[in-house]
Amino acid sequence: MKRLFGTEVSRVFAVLVVLLCAKGIQLAGWTPDGGTTLIDTLSSRLLNREAREMMTAGYYESLINESSRVSSMNRLVTGNRRITFQDRSQPDRRATHDFLFYEQIPNSDLPDYLDERQRYRRKTNSVGMTDREYTLVKPEGVRRIALMGDSVTRGQGAPFQENYESFLERKLNEDVVGSSIKGVEILNFAVGSYNATQMMEAAKVKATPYNPDVYVIALSKLSVYRQWGQHIALLMNAGIDLKYDYLKTMAREAGLNPTDPIGVFDAKMARVRIPTIKWILSELQAHATSHDAKLVVLLIPVAEPAKWVNEDFLGVAEMIRDLGIPVVDLLDAFPDGDLPTLRVAANDTHPNAEGHRRLFELLYKRIKADPEVTQILLGPNRDQGPQQATE
Repeated sequence: MKRLFGTEVSRVFAVLVVLLCAKGIQLAGWTPDGGTTLIDTLSSRLLNREAREMMTAGYYESLINESSRVSSMNRLVTGNRRITFQDRSQPDRRATHDFLFYEQIPNSDLPDYLDERQRYRRKTNSVGMTDREYTLVKPEGVRRIALMGDSVTRGQGAPFQENYESFLERKLNEDVVGSSIKGVEILNFAVGSYNATQMMEAAKVKATPYNPDVYVIALSKLSVYRQWGQHIALLMNAGIDLKYDYLKTMAREAGLNPTDPIGVFDAKMARVRIPTIKWILSELQAHATSHDAKLVVLLIPVAEPAKWVNEDFLGVAEMIRDLGIPVVDLLDAFPDGDLPTLRVAANDTHPNAEGHRRLFELLYKRIKADPEVTQILLGPNRDQGPQQATE
């Protein structure tokens, strides 16, 4: 106890010395900007970007409020293959023991946050979608859209049925009144923390039985930036088969090892990031075509500064267009000056209720301005629908 107390005192003393030195530099007129910056940095309660990304980038989905899962991830990367979903830490999820790795529990009704942040409910229907009920058999005359994504698309941070997807479904149904389409259904298959590989699997396994006319995959930074391969790490550490020949070859050629520390694993994965995302989208494109459906990609930001968002998605839109897949880019939805009013909290960049409304408004505007996307979503033989508009 004495040693521990002494260590803490030493740390406090060291910080005070650095602060005094920084203040001395500033008062003496030597590089005043540097002295001020140092003081601001040391006294700031905000996380630096690297720390923020552990909290709000790769793991921003549910790790912010679930410290037990951080411990679970630590066990994973140190070789312990026992992966559990404890009721207290993950009451909304259950392990699937297959490539998907986990899914949402049906008929749950839980708060998104247990602390002082907005206590909106995350409700699931009878099959585990964060959405209202839909019949398995598609109603006659209905245009059905299957939406894959992570917690942003699921609606974390917004009231139930007030995420951008729900707004869009209601608006499209208003637009098709009087047309040959009897209605539009957007089935939300998004799950918190899902990477693009899980979205691909959800599209094939979960969405296909509902016979969608369109598959939409909503990519956020979790699927395209540093932690884009988190799902592969989980599978390998759990000893679960990677299922697809491409992924098995990729893992072998990248030299991935289940015992790699997470930093080493991420560094190896960085080399195959764009090729693997391209393969995922090609797989989805082929799957949609084989089921007489179409594929659309959404690029969805979190409420972060524009320079970070652009960095996260560098080269992604161009790669998608090279595949000939229609893409709706919403990365400019959150102007820097509005960020505090559009995110859940200072350390939680999920869009809040107003952020989701902003996403919807921009998404709808860009759908209307793109005849190809409008036709894909509402079908080629409609009598009327959203009028084209310009930005």
